[in-house]
Amino acid sequence: MNQVIMIALAGAALSTAAHAQIEPLNGPATASVIVAYADLDLSTAPGAKAMLKRISSAARRACGEYPRAGSALTVDAVREWHACQRRTVRAGVARLNHPAVSSLFAASHPGSVELAHR
Repeated sequence: MNQVIMIALAGAALSTAAHAQIEPLNGPATASVIVAYADLDLSTAPGAKAMLKRISSAARRACGEYPRAGSALTVDAVREWHACQRRTVRAGVARLNHPAVSSLFAASHPGSVELAHR
């Protein structure tokens, strides 16, 4: 089993990703963050919780810095940052496709992910 997943994000301005590929100005920006989990037993509750935390942390890096106060676009920027977080975590959980992690995510985000089956 692959012990690494890549969290990818398209369509947001990125500044702190572990690996970023910037496309032409008229295309979306893309970032990828590698999330290792060889040290986790995802079939256990603590392992699944730790993995979800790692995916969330990777999403924060992929989505860039939290918008700073004082900007005229702060409200919209904060809204987009949170939307980026939700989309990216949802995509990471789906890409991992592990039942315990999917169940944990679904419990805290109803309707956000289809549960994985193995």
